Amino acid sequence: MLIAAAKAVGGPFAHCPALLSEAARLLAHSLNEVFLLATLALAVRVDDLRGVRRR
Repeated sequence: MLIAAAKAVGGPFAHCPALLSEAARLLAHSLNEVFLLATLALAVRVDDLRGVRRR
């Protein structure tokens, strides 16, 4: 996230739209990872409530 913030700040200063685009891509990728972790945690919790045992 720090790299994305640095690219978002540096893009306008460098007059480089590619840096802004890269910052947006990094932010989207990071949010995707957060959503994946949340769904994994939810899946484990649902299995625990159902009494499903993992090997």
